[in-house]
Amino acid sequence: MTTKPTILVFAYGTFKDKAVQLELFSTLLPVVGDATLNNWKVYTDREYPYIKPLNGESVNGILIKMNKTHIKIADEWEAVPTIYQREKLDVVLSDGSTKQAYVYTGRNIGLE
Repeated sequence: MTTKPTILVFAYGTFKDKAVQLELFSTLLPVVGDATLNNWKVYTDREYPYIKPLNGESVNGILIKMNKTHIKIADEWEAVPTIYQREKLDVVLSDGSTKQAYVYTGRNIGLE
């Protein structure tokens, strides 16, 4: 029995792709809405996009819901903590409200 998706995750790259969601999670993840992560920048100089903090920049994406099983699969897919880190950050929804959500960041990419 899987638990109901209640964990908020900000998706800015691969997890926005419905085909990837179906492949990894065997389902489409519920979408809360469009969202923005302020003071971060998306980089595409590797196979997959990643984000790093950068004042004045912003990353557009969507807020999705995962359950604990989905998070475990996502952590493996994102090679947490070796490549990506899962951090809880404030994201701004299209209605202007702010929510805390998990974000897969590349804060340490390039430091290795």
